[in-house]
Amino acid sequence: SRPGWAWEPVVRTGDVVEQILHAQTEMEIDLLVMASQGHQGLLDLLLGSTTQRVVRGAQCAVFVIPEKRREETDQSGIPGL
Repeated sequence: SRPGWAWEPVVRTGDVVEQILHAQTEMEIDLLVMASQGHQGLLDLLLGSTTQRVVRGAQCAVFVIPEKRREETDQSGIPGL
């Protein structure tokens, strides 16, 4: 953990978006970091349906990390290597 930064893994059951938004409020989280796969419509293509719903419902900043396309991975299949 970096000075001034704290993080805590959380495991919950139920609707993914509801649980993320509930944890964000309950734990007073000021930044959510999410990956996005983007599989469906235009906005879903950019964000992904779960990420889109979290971005719309969160009461804090949401940092979205887009999925790398397959052609951006090397032969190992690991993005960024």
